[in-house]
Amino acid sequence: MWRQITKPNIGMLAGLDHIYCELQKQRPAIFPDFSDDSIIFAASDYSGQHKNASYEAYSFVLTTRKRWQSWERHRLQIRSRFLLRRRISFKSLEDKRRWEVLPVFMAAAALLDGITFTILVNKKLGSLFSPTGKLDLNHPDLARLPNWKASGIERMLRVTHMMALFIAGLSNEGQSLIWITDEDDIAANEDRLREVTTIFSEVSSSLLEHNLRHFRFGTTASDNGTMQLEDLAAIADLSAGALVDVLTDLESDSKITTPHLFLPIGHNVSRKSRAVMTWFTSYGMPMRHVIIALDPGAMGEINLRRMVFDEISRDAV
Repeated sequence: MWRQITKPNIGMLAGLDHIYCELQKQRPAIFPDFSDDSIIFAASDYSGQHKNASYEAYSFVLTTRKRWQSWERHRLQIRSRFLLRRRISFKSLEDKRRWEVLPVFMAAAALLDGITFTILVNKKLGSLFSPTGKLDLNHPDLARLPNWKASGIERMLRVTHMMALFIAGLSNEGQSLIWITDEDDIAANEDRLREVTTIFSEVSSSLLEHNLRHFRFGTTASDNGTMQLEDLAAIADLSAGALVDVLTDLESDSKITTPHLFLPIGHNVSRKSRAVMTWFTSYGMPMRHVIIALDPGAMGEINLRRMVFDEISRDAV
């Protein structure tokens, strides 16, 4: 269940928290209860950095050690059946073998008891952490990151603040967090990992009203050869890639994002995106999905909308 954040002055996170609190009232079962386990597993991936995208996506998947078993047998069967020793990712779906695996992998991932959060940020928005829309790199909190570009700092702040919010809303006293991220620029080397760990610890401590026991942050490179970390991160990767594709297409057609979407046959999105989007129209599965789009509003405000994808035609893929 989602726990309301009561700390003041949390900026744009307040809008997200409000949506999650309202969603908790309307559909209590959408948020898993992680209180029965001591370890929360999380993985994240990001998309939309290419110039043709209208949105950047920040996708996170959260589950627990106990819940992992709900899909581990299926996950291993898939890798054995398809002799798959490679990572499944949105970009790699042009590969014939990965395309064949996709629907089976998605069906298995739907059995994982957990939740995905995807935040889609319209690129017309500036910094989410400055009233001027531009980061002040001379601020003491940012000046300690001299080897980062402004765009990298913005992405890192978004990622750490979003994850801190999810943990504050879903974790419990004494739980531990293991967070795996993709190997991108915010986790490019050991120095970056330490810096992100520090920032996340500071942000989460400002939101949490209870204590975590341990926190470990790493990348998919630390996978032990079983592809467990890669496959968990793939859920976030596929979610982010498909949602960027769909919302960019809506933007190109001058359509605003709405709380309810129907993707008809022939909608101008890639076949891989349409295939992945079936995840977001299958309700009642152990894996839940919550998608929020952030768009420019009036007077410099930010509009937040929960996206609900009602239907994907069977002929669309």
